[in-house]
Amino acid sequence: LLPFEKVVDNFDAEYEYITNEGTLFTFKTNLKAPRYKLINIDFSKPEMEHWTTLVEEDEKDVLEWVACVKQNMLVLCYLHDVKSVLRSSQSDRRKIDVEFFLLISGSVVRLLRAEEGFR
Repeated sequence: LLPFEKVVDNFDAEYEYITNEGTLFTFKTNLKAPRYKLINIDFSKPEMEHWTTLVEEDEKDVLEWVACVKQNMLVLCYLHDVKSVLRSSQSDRRKIDVEFFLLISGSVVRLLRAEEGFR
């Protein structure tokens, strides 16, 4: 049985598990970041003063979701001017300056389906 470690015991912010490598865990949070950021918590030193920021809160865009790919690459989806934009980053803080725009959103798909009924 794994030991239980209390890290957060209040409702000041949201914490969403993304990935971990050993005792180093990555979470998406809105702690002091209303548009969300990524933080690392090392469970060998779980006190808040040891937490580090992996990806800072964006100045304008909202971080909607994050996926870990190939163990060390993170795909980050931001809401940017009413469209979703994917960015990637290495989990070792190296950013890759590639943005992928999601061309078809749910509303566009619904609009296209509605137009089919008028043809």
